[in-house]
Amino acid sequence: MEIVKMYYAEYDWRNKGQKYNTKYKVGDKVKIKTWETLEEEFGCAYGNENIIICPQLFTALMEQELEELDTDRVVTISNLMEIDNGYYLVEELDGRYSDAIIEEKLCITQ
Repeated sequence: MEIVKMYYAEYDWRNKGQKYNTKYKVGDKVKIKTWETLEEEFGCAYGNENIIICPQLFTALMEQELEELDTDRVVTISNLMEIDNGYYLVEELDGRYSDAIIEEKLCITQ
C-alpha cells in the first residue's frame, strides 16, 4: 500500500500546476499510425505478434477498435497524463496513446 501512496503523490494527474511533456492538447484531433507503420518502427513483442513494443504499447485489440471506429484512424484527445513520459486518453476509445503512436495532428476546418 505504501508504494501506491508514493505513486499517487509523485504523479498528481488532477493537474495542479503540472506541466505536461506532451505534443498535443485536449481537444486536438489526431491520426493514429497504422499497425504496419508501428510494427516497422518498433517491432512486435518477442513471441507475441499481437503487441507492438512502443511507448504505452499498441495491441491488436487497439488496432481492431480503431478499424471498427471507421473514422479513418482519427480520434480526439480527451485527457493528458504525465505518468510514463506522458500519454493521452481519447474520447472514442479505451487505452493509452503516446506521441510515438500518433502520426499527426489534423487541422479541422468547418
